[in-house]
Amino acid sequence: MPMVCFSLRSSPLGVLIKARLSLIVMLLLVVGPSLFAQSITGDILGTVRDSSASGAVVPEAKVTLTAMDTAISVVGTTDNEGNYLFAQLKPGNYSVTVSKEGFATSTVTSIELETGQRPRVDFALKVGQATEKVEVSAGGAPQLETETSSMGQVIEQKVVEDLPILDRNFVQLMTISAGVAPIGAAQSPSATWTGTKGGDTTASVAGGRESNESFLVDGIESRNARFGGANLRPSFDAIQEVEVKTNNFSSEYGRSGGVALVTLKSGASAFHGSGFEYFRNDDLNANDFFSNLHGQPIGRLRYNDFGGSFGGPVRFPHFYNRTNKTFFFFNYDGFRQPTKSNFTARLPSAAQLAGNLADDSAGTGIFPLDSLYCQTNALGTASVKCGTAIDPLTGQPFPGNVIPTSHLDPTSQKFIQFWALPNYSGPSSDTPGLPDTNYRVTKAGYLNWDQYNTRIDHALTSRDQIWGSYTYENRPTFIAGTLPLTGSEFPIKDQLVTVTESHIFSPTVINEGRFGYNRGYTYKVGEG
Repeated sequence: MPMVCFSLRSSPLGVLIKARLSLIVMLLLVVGPSLFAQSITGDILGTVRDSSASGAVVPEAKVTLTAMDTAISVVGTTDNEGNYLFAQLKPGNYSVTVSKEGFATSTVTSIELETGQRPRVDFALKVGQATEKVEVSAGGAPQLETETSSMGQVIEQKVVEDLPILDRNFVQLMTISAGVAPIGAAQSPSATWTGTKGGDTTASVAGGRESNESFLVDGIESRNARFGGANLRPSFDAIQEVEVKTNNFSSEYGRSGGVALVTLKSGASAFHGSGFEYFRNDDLNANDFFSNLHGQPIGRLRYNDFGGSFGGPVRFPHFYNRTNKTFFFFNYDGFRQPTKSNFTARLPSAAQLAGNLADDSAGTGIFPLDSLYCQTNALGTASVKCGTAIDPLTGQPFPGNVIPTSHLDPTSQKFIQFWALPNYSGPSSDTPGLPDTNYRVTKAGYLNWDQYNTRIDHALTSRDQIWGSYTYENRPTFIAGTLPLTGSEFPIKDQLVTVTESHIFSPTVINEGRFGYNRGYTYKVGEG
């Protein structure tokens, strides 16, 4: 079902600004249900002091925050107590520079900001000329979290890129966090609906049900509408980071016992791209024991997971060349797995389907209790192949366990022409007198996946930034069944649109508005 999500957020030192978007709120209440979205940003704050023994605060100091990937800068000043705050920042790599007349300029670079993080970066300015510079690198390591009580773990981009996860399912990234355990198909109803490439893994956070967890993509809820598990599963190449919150998180996440926040990548001031393909094939595998036992060839395996990404500044020669204003990122992830699976079964013969239950040409005959077979067999009338068919109209046995054609349902007899028949003499089973199987077939299916992720970031002014993303995912899947006209089809499709705008009114008042639309199809149909 479609879901519309809208939120307004302000910095902890500011106030909530509602008037700017009140008309949009009214429209959203008309077109769909509204929900509060959760934060997908972080804050950087600190205090500026002088480096003397007194450690006096430095008010009215100029503080410049620069995104190192895009070179976009935001300028603020310290208040009367020497404090500064940059709120609602996208995850990424930042530098902070502080300058004040009479002091040497000081810079801290490589500040790695993660989703939901509020690191404190303090400065101690040395007396000197403004032309003097002191630069310190934070080393790209995440900063110590001192401003919130939230418990959880962030899986940053390097981990996403380096971990050898076969199915490239972001839920498996969650399971490396403390307090998170994987759930397979046997324990989870939604795990069987993953369709493709995700395997059967979902996750339990802090021992809770998966249906009591939030799965947020760029701040918009994307849980499965029917079962509550993760529905939209972004491509690894489109993920900036994954944060798992397990305990003591803010009330803005209050509906859930656990939260998984996925942030999609954005473009940078330089062009970057990547490509990949993961390949598996049955030509590289050996046949299994049971297929050999039944004389069947190795099951077909064709596994191709491929795609790529590209991002950078938006440039149109002679028309638009604002390198440090607008950025794009695009990702495609494709998956193809045409399957051929071996199936075996024990089926009745054609004569039995026509009413002659005693026909034993396929090894499945059922003989009357007074027959020679039942009287002389070692198990006697206790054999599973012994039983007398009774005419329900007369209460008398059918002679020889042969049901007359007049007693057979005409509709079922028309369907029998599509029914599979025994096609080989299978091995003996644990049940005396019956074959283990007498029918074998190899049938084809497919598991496919196409996902597109697009994101645009634009700096309107030094105080206004807007960005939006669109994800389209289609997962047509067919799993064959043993008999003709059996099997299951999973036509799963998801779409997600997000738009976020932030405006800095002052160092203490910041407004963020976000709109999200999530629509998903999740259902299952039989082949017949």
